Amino acid sequence: MNMQIRLIFIFTLAAFSIGLSEFIIIGIVGNLIEQLNITLSQVGLFISVYALGISLGAPILTYLTKNIKGKILFIILLALFSIFNILLISTKIFYLLLLFRACSGIIHGIFFSVASAEIPTLISPEKASLAIALMFSGLTLAMVIGVPASIYLVQLTDWHSPFIIISLISFIASLLIIKYLPSDFGYKNSLIKKVKVQEILNFKLIGLYIITFFGFGGSFYFYSYIEPWLTQVNKMTIYQASISFTIIGIGSLLGNILGGILPQKFKINLIFYSILVLQIISLIIMNFKINFYATQLALFLWSVSTFSIAPIVQTLAISSSTSIYPRISASFNVAAFNLGISFSSYISTVNINSFGLEQLPIGAIFLVILSLPIVYIIFNLSNKNISLISSK
Repeated sequence: MNMQIRLIFIFTLAAFSIGLSEFIIIGIVGNLIEQLNITLSQVGLFISVYALGISLGAPILTYLTKNIKGKILFIILLALFSIFNILLISTKIFYLLLLFRACSGIIHGIFFSVASAEIPTLISPEKASLAIALMFSGLTLAMVIGVPASIYLVQLTDWHSPFIIISLISFIASLLIIKYLPSDFGYKNSLIKKVKVQEILNFKLIGLYIITFFGFGGSFYFYSYIEPWLTQVNKMTIYQASISFTIIGIGSLLGNILGGILPQKFKINLIFYSILVLQIISLIIMNFKINFYATQLALFLWSVSTFSIAPIVQTLAISSSTSIYPRISASFNVAAFNLGISFSSYISTVNINSFGLEQLPIGAIFLVILSLPIVYIIFNLSNKNISLISSK
């Protein structure tokens, strides 16, 4: 196997285990309530503290570890992630469970920040977005394959099983990194002594974080309640809803890869306009509920356009044309992803309580539209062009 492919596979494997740890809670809510004797709101805290760990922990801990070489940092992170997931299933004390979830979230944030900042060094600079997309595909696979498989496993055993597997995969990934990742992995200029705030939060980076917040995070306004929207509003059977989730899974994987390929072919601003408008169009189609097949097509287009955003904005955030601190810029963008998801889910919950599920696509359209003027501003009113090329 080509060494570059092997290394990207290792990062994808690690991303799969970390992503599964984040998403699995959503699929085993009932099991946790029954087996831990806790309430629904307490299970919700498992999700909230994990997201909080990512959002707050990623920038802070990425800064504190800024001078640790990539290989050493990844070994430490994945080993700790493995340990925290084992500790999670070794106790029934609620506050310890929250603590271990928060710690796992912090590691999640640092891993994706540093990995997306430095994995492009494995291939030619113009293909940086593709390398990031392939790594992010591990996160997507965790959501569309890992979670359903884990739910089935939990039905046969108990809620501990997925976390044992997560811990094992993380540990294996750490061993593979020890064996295969070069000791000088990463950007030669990534180790820094002093960080200037104005260079971390410059005009373009803030614009990218806003696009991430609304363009990707905003999509979770719709996704957070997609299951009841399919079954209650569209009157789909469980079988039809499962078809919808399969289509979303296929679309998200395709979108992830397209997000790595398209920037090599077309102008970045054109890509952003296209995928954001495609999101809006697909949500409009879903709002009219024409028929089952039109809804499936719209769900496919929505998932392709939504999940193509992540690798593009993450690559731009670590590009030499926008940032001289790739790790730290990537960490703020990872935080923007999760803050956008949390914000959108909260607003969605409030609006559904007031107006019901019928207006779900309309609310999502409004949030996505907010990112369009930001795209115009950072690409048309800026004195310096943004590119995907990063210097090693």
